[in-house]
Amino acid sequence: QRLQQQQQQQQRHQQLNTSCITESARREAVHHHMVLVMLRNRLEELHDGAIEASVDIVARSFQAAIDGACAAAGVTSADVGLSFRPLVSAIAEVGRQVGGRVTGDVRAALQERRRLLDAKQAGWAQLRAAWLEILAASGAPAQRAEAEVDAAWRGHAHRRAEVEARRLQREERQAARRLCAASQLSAAPEARRARELSTAVRAVERML
Repeated sequence: QRLQQQQQQQQRHQQLNTSCITESARREAVHHHMVLVMLRNRLEELHDGAIEASVDIVARSFQAAIDGACAAAGVTSADVGLSFRPLVSAIAEVGRQVGGRVTGDVRAALQERRRLLDAKQAGWAQLRAAWLEILAASGAPAQRAEAEVDAAWRGHAHRRAEVEARRLQREERQAARRLCAASQLSAAPEARRARELSTAVRAVERML
């Protein structure tokens, strides 16, 4: 009977501990969710104004948004454990996004994002080099990284050809429309003179 009482007491203690842990975890989850919601709202505001500004400006605004959201929720950024990974669209080049490294440093993530954006704007050769650089920094073997990047480029070749063909067709149609408009403009004075001459001839005929 004594053993049974001890077991019952242990069960009650376990239930109490579980209840406390669950409530603590729930409060923590609520606070973290609050931080993420406030941070998302703030970042949407930043996206319209500062997203194309310098890395330093965006990093300061980003960090201020994080600190403000954490303070409002009563937690620290260390408690939340935020991490960042830059993603840049390379749909036109390889049909997917190119991702950077995961880091807890906002500035480092933004710098890597800027590196990818600048490389993308410069052309595929530069984007390929930046992508390989990131993969190498992540610990990927050079041969495997090159195989992955080049396979992505080759795999999207058909789609790139289709897009280029449509672009050329569009340019040809635009050139044809411009040529037609120019022809109509050049023909307009001659048509006007012909109408004036016809009107004058009819007027003379009525007088005779």
